This record gives sequence, C-alpha cells and structure tokens, in this order.
Amino acid sequence: MGNQNLGIDSLTIGVSHEGMNNYREQLKIAVIQDTKTKIDEYQEVENAINGCWQGEARDRFLEGFKTAREKIKSDLDAEYNDLDARLNELEYMYYQQDQNMIIE
Repeated sequence: MGNQNLGIDSLTIGVSHEGMNNYREQLKIAVIQDTKTKIDEYQEVENAINGCWQGEARDRFLEGFKTAREKIKSDLDAEYNDLDARLNELEYMYYQQDQNMIIE
C-alpha cells in the first residue's frame, strides 16, 4: 500500500519525485481542501443566528465569524506550505543519500 502511495513501485532510482509530488497533492486535497470546504459550509449556522438574533450585535458577530473562518483557512494554507517545504527537504535528503550510495 505505501509503495503505491509514494509511487515507488515504478522506481528507477531510490527516490520517486513523481510519487512524492502525488503524495503531497493527495495530502493537500485530503487535509487542506476538504477542511476549507467544511469551513465554508456555514450556512446552517448563519441561518440559525439570523432566525433568532437581530441588530448590530448580530451583524458584528457574523462579520467576526467570517473573519475567523478566513483566518483559519489562511493559517491552514501557511501550515501546508511549511509541511510541503519540509517534505521537499526530506525528498532532497533522500535523493542525496541515494546518490551517495551510487558513488561509493
């Protein structure tokens, strides 16, 4: 199973660049995109608030709620970018180790 996720079943060298790219893309979709989609599914909450709360306080709350959702999505993107950079670093290190084994 793991070899298929990383694409190492078709390796010609010790590290599969394509497999790592596929893994990172799947991770991004599964974690980041799915979570952001769930965050954007807030209509039931807003409908409930609008059904029992009126006025400026409600408007401020809804604006703060929107700002909080956007911040969470932005933070998720930043965290994914950090993870992606680390995975790139690990891939490079594995590639270097593989090259060292060939040279020696």
